[in-house]
Order: sequence, then structure tokens, then C-alpha cells
Amino acid sequence: MFKAEECLRREKERVLHYLHSSSEEKLLKKVHYELVVVFAHQLLDERDSGCSALLRDNKVEDQARMYRLYSRTLKELELLVNVFRKYVTDEGKAFVQQVTSRLQMQSMGWSLSEK
Repeated sequence: MFKAEECLRREKERVLHYLHSSSEEKLLKKVHYELVVVFAHQLLDERDSGCSALLRDNKVEDQARMYRLYSRTLKELELLVNVFRKYVTDEGKAFVQQVTSRLQMQSMGWSLSEK
């Protein structure tokens, strides 16, 4: 994500120096599409480096970067929202399951300190 954001920044600088300003929007849209949209699955879904990993590891700066990259259009933002929704749902279910298991153990007279 850092590389994608950096490439977008460099392309914007190149437009300012070498191209007419009227070509900026079209060029940046194309670069954004190639760097961000084409690789959306890899950027969002990777187990060790995707959005869920950023949430799990509390990588706030990288989460902000991901939001900046995917908030340009509603369709792209929806991709990010879906990953976030799944992460929150999965974490919530895991937490409820953990609490339920502890309560069941306590109701059966088991103490967590005995294990």
C-alpha cells in the first residue's frame, strides 16, 4: 500500500512537470486503477498483510493509508467496508464464543485456575 500511495504521488508530480494539467485527472485515474483496483484482492484479503491483519495488529497508519487508497469511489470503499465488516463480525463471534465457553465451564463448577 505504501508503494501504491508513493507511485500515485510521484505520478502526480510528473504530471505537474511534464504534462498539461488537463491530462492529470485521466492519468491519475488510470494509475490508481492499475495500482489499487487491479490488486484489490491482494491488498485487502492477504492473511498476513491485508486489511484484517492491519486491524488485528492495530496498524493505524496503514489502515489510514488503505482508506485513502480505497475511498476514491463508492465501489472501492465498499470493498474495504466488506472486509472490515467481516473482521468485526468474526472477532465478535469469537469473543462471544470465548465468553460462552467460560460461563459454561463456571456453571459446571470448573475454575479456570484449576486448569
